Amino acid sequence: MAPLTSILVSFLIVGITQVPTDSLIKDSSGRWAAHIDTRYSLVDRYLLSSWGGSVGRIWGPKENEVTLGYYFFSPWGIRQFNYGIREQALLAGQATYSYTYPRYIIAGYWHSLINVRQWKVGIPIELGVGQAVTRQFAMDGKTSVTLKEKHTLMPMQLGGYVEWKTTRWVGFGLQTGYHWELRKHPSVRNLNGVYYRIRLMTYPALYYEARDFIFKGKRLRSPFWPMK
Repeated sequence: MAPLTSILVSFLIVGITQVPTDSLIKDSSGRWAAHIDTRYSLVDRYLLSSWGGSVGRIWGPKENEVTLGYYFFSPWGIRQFNYGIREQALLAGQATYSYTYPRYIIAGYWHSLINVRQWKVGIPIELGVGQAVTRQFAMDGKTSVTLKEKHTLMPMQLGGYVEWKTTRWVGFGLQTGYHWELRKHPSVRNLNGVYYRIRLMTYPALYYEARDFIFKGKRLRSPFWPMK
């Protein structure tokens, strides 16, 4: 099992969201966003993790967003995804076993249903294309005995998203839903399953106000939302 510390660290996912410096002002013009995150999928009782990031464009008073990102299985996710394959091949008397490395590009549309001062609720729909690279290894686990095989993946994800804008500087987000693999291959294990991610988000107000405080000597404003 992965060390507890690495699991805790991977739960802290940073999203740098380009919102106005004064978050009380609604800005309907488009702006860019960047996200770096870890996603988790529950597939055949195994918890798989993938790393990646995306860039997005936000627009409108409800802050709808389109994104384009790249994701790949983490070393822990690869081990979990391929868990038991070597043992199964050994019991079957095979001379080799396979090891698969999935990765994909995914585009998303995040439709915002609610966007108020401290809360945001939306529905993310994502569709992508990628590759599952499969290599055959000898039982010693080191010798590659054949050329790698490449299989096309077509992932689709549909879920829900809730963001709590805790302060003007930081917030938390939870996304969960279901991952479908639209194109299946006999040599690639099942990828369908529930997925989720927890995000720790930092907003530009943190950087702008820290910069003004350090370099311009301006008074540091309270990060907490003013009373209504």
